[in-house]
Amino acid sequence: MKSLTFLLLLLTSISFAQQTWVSDNAKWTYTFHSFPYGGYIIVQEVMDTVIMGEACKGYETTQYNFGMNQFGETVELFSEVLDTNYVYYANDTVHMYYESDFHPIYIFNLNQNTTYNTMANPSETTCAITSNISVVDSTTVTLSGQDYLQYTLSADDNNSFRINGVVNSRFGHFETTSQQYSFVFPRMTFCFMPDESPFYSFSCFEDDDISYTANTGSDCIYPYNTIGIETFDIDLNLINPVINGEIQLPSDFVNVRSTITDLKGQVVLRSTNNTLKVSTLENGIYLLHVEKEGKVYTKKMVIRN
Repeated sequence: MKSLTFLLLLLTSISFAQQTWVSDNAKWTYTFHSFPYGGYIIVQEVMDTVIMGEACKGYETTQYNFGMNQFGETVELFSEVLDTNYVYYANDTVHMYYESDFHPIYIFNLNQNTTYNTMANPSETTCAITSNISVVDSTTVTLSGQDYLQYTLSADDNNSFRINGVVNSRFGHFETTSQQYSFVFPRMTFCFMPDESPFYSFSCFEDDDISYTANTGSDCIYPYNTIGIETFDIDLNLINPVINGEIQLPSDFVNVRSTITDLKGQVVLRSTNNTLKVSTLENGIYLLHVEKEGKVYTKKMVIRN
């Protein structure tokens, strides 16, 4: 792993040569902590493709959830692919494909106190009708002998795509907060749902050219393939979306432990019954986890009450 000098300087009037966004095989690693489990968010390159005539990279976001087994060991409980984003970089701007068009998510040639508009607000949310991002301040940093702009960005709390915190022009976000669920590429926030996100923190970035760690002594290698709880398949005959206010488990699932979490990792329902009452949950996407005899069943579902 290459060592980096990470020197913060006050940006005055410095001109920058045409810079490069991430190189091949880029990977961002975040950690998160919530109840009843914590783990890692990994965003990494998975493909090259062409969309609307633009040569793009596809980046997959996966959440790895760890917890304690019956022996008190930390194991991987389950993992879930959250999304895949398609991105290209041109003219100091990172463009992301969403709802049949490309939108600028990062613009790296702006001055302090500048505001730009990013993604159009999805009609299914009750968030603001605009997606304005403000440049609060800017500095420059040195990575491997090259100077890069670094912004602090801010979006309104009722904005569907919250791009907040420190953003480096070499690899995007490297700071995230408990009130943000976007990571390096924005993810939609359901504004009608309580914002009780787990605590996230950026750990590492690496690609073919550089490697950066947020904390000295840490690295980007994590035990994804630890001893895990075995998964199994059951036929729930689940209609997706769930519109009748309940989920019926098989009759032989007596005293099993079922948990429903939202996509932020927040537990919204626990039960040991065969019938899971979900009529009180807000509309949205959830994960159902059913544990039986040391095995875990996980399914993504949409609830519409």
